[in-house]
Amino acid sequence: MRFRVECTNPETRQHHEFELDGRSLRDIEQQLRDAGLVSTSVTPLSKARPRRFTVRRPAALRWSKTASSGAAGRRAAIYGALIVVVLAGLAATLGRRGEIQPVRRLNASVRIDGRQLTIGNTGDEVWHDVRIDLNGGLANRGYVRELSTLAPRQSMVFDVAAFSDEDGTTFNPASERLRQLRIAAETADGRVALYTRRWD
Repeated sequence: MRFRVECTNPETRQHHEFELDGRSLRDIEQQLRDAGLVSTSVTPLSKARPRRFTVRRPAALRWSKTASSGAAGRRAAIYGALIVVVLAGLAATLGRRGEIQPVRRLNASVRIDGRQLTIGNTGDEVWHDVRIDLNGGLANRGYVRELSTLAPRQSMVFDVAAFSDEDGTTFNPASERLRQLRIAAETADGRVALYTRRWD
């Protein structure tokens, strides 16, 4: 099911509007939490069914019940063609309406080995203003590390103690388990793309 979402980024204070697919309202809220966004409005978009178009012929031109199988086949072909044209027009209309696009997903790889965290850009686009967040929540940031850029096919290795929260406290794997990692970066089209990984 598709939802229209209005939300804000609590850190940049930017307002965003887009459409997002999800199984339920709870699923949408979880996706927003994963992205570090605070929803101001989530509206389910109705599953509008295409209207049925009935082609009625004048009585003088209607086929009789005794029409030949050839005539019945031609009629089925005409109706089939009309349905295809109507559905194609409907799809084109809905496509034009979709100017608001879902949040893009970053092509990334993540590997954790003890205290070492390896982040890789597996896509073909340069990441700009990269923000890596460990254990962040809906309205609060977790332990963060920022990069200006990360080139395609490039990887970087971090010690998890290099990530710190707003108070300057560093992440300590001995006292806190890594539950979630989120990467946000701006791509070539100027949109922010996201990658999220959870550990149960």
